[in-house]
Amino acid sequence: MDRKDKIWWKRVLGFAAIYLSIYITSAFLYTVRSLEGSPELKWYLQHLWYTTISIIAKVCRSPLMMFSLLQIVLSSLFLGFTTDLVLRVIKRYILPRKHCPQTDSK
Repeated sequence: MDRKDKIWWKRVLGFAAIYLSIYITSAFLYTVRSLEGSPELKWYLQHLWYTTISIIAKVCRSPLMMFSLLQIVLSSLFLGFTTDLVLRVIKRYILPRKHCPQTDSK
């Protein structure tokens, strides 16, 4: 693989990681909002390590949750690829036109 290809994949994976973290954060905040005012929320927040392990175990045992997780990961990869593609198009075609000096020949 060429050096440009490796850098391109790293950028795409970086954008995908950003989108995946946004998905995970929004799911976490939705869960916290739904448990607001309950004693369960206090226990979950006090025992984060146990909560994290139990969530991972539940996701691994449920095929439907695995499918949902796969869908989120693929969606993040697609959005990362699309973001990188749009930024490359903007960098290659749109920005040079703006910075091109006007040449008036008199």
